[in-house]
Amino acid sequence: MMETGKKGGLGVILDEIDGLSSGEKGGLQSLLAYLREWRPANPGVPVIFISNTIHQRILQMISRYCLTIKVGMADENQISSLLGISVPNEWKRLGNGDLRPLLRGEYAGGHNEDDDMPVEIPDGVVPLARWCLYTEMDPYLTLEMENNDSNLAGLVIAENLPDRIEGVKGDTRAAWDLYVKIFQCIQESDYADYWAFFYQTWRLLGLSQDVKLNTVNMYISQEAPWTSEEPALISMRYTPVLTKQSALFNTWKMLCEIADTHGTSIRITPLALMLSLNMENSSGIVTKKQDKKKKVDSMTLFSLV
Repeated sequence: MMETGKKGGLGVILDEIDGLSSGEKGGLQSLLAYLREWRPANPGVPVIFISNTIHQRILQMISRYCLTIKVGMADENQISSLLGISVPNEWKRLGNGDLRPLLRGEYAGGHNEDDDMPVEIPDGVVPLARWCLYTEMDPYLTLEMENNDSNLAGLVIAENLPDRIEGVKGDTRAAWDLYVKIFQCIQESDYADYWAFFYQTWRLLGLSQDVKLNTVNMYISQEAPWTSEEPALISMRYTPVLTKQSALFNTWKMLCEIADTHGTSIRITPLALMLSLNMENSSGIVTKKQDKKKKVDSMTLFSLV
């Protein structure tokens, strides 16, 4: 259809191509090889790539062999024609061109649109974390940010969560119960991130962000509302986590693999693997197992008694 204007033939559409990982076991190289082999005499099957951005290095490599067409926001008249109503002013300010909330009716009536003011979301990881901890947010608010920023804000929230809860409930059993409840949200969010990155289920990232920021804020605002002045940014606990995050995440991945292999819980995987290695060494199996034991020693999370 693209070549002749007539229906028929075959074509391939690859959506969310910006989620393509360089470690995807040859996926990128296969695409590049296919694109490089294109010839006018042998055009093959036409391929359409859809991406949210084109600035990544991988996408730059692909774009050398493709015609790039930038798709902008829909025209206001087109949106009005689609919905049969005028475009809400609130969506113009906050919608960022996303038509899905309009189609779901999220901006339809219920309040005076002209009186709505856009929510001022703080810039920076630490200010965002303080905002989530000490300000009552709209639980349905969509925070448009990079995934790495939301992850870092979640880590800062987890680091300051004990101080935040103790500031309202003190050193009590009620404070501990609330901490466990919120920490379970953080745990589920971490599980979602793990599945998203290692199994490339990218749709989980948005849900993970909602849990680690919006849901945590909802629980703590309802069950331990903050009535005093917000703490100064300089008083917020903040451990530089970029390198630490990567190291801990790789350790977590290794722990999960060991737990699956040995059929044990994650918290005792170092002990399980060390016992297994000791048994293998006593049987005369050494070679590469010694190197693996060094890794285990370096990642042990607790001292073995």
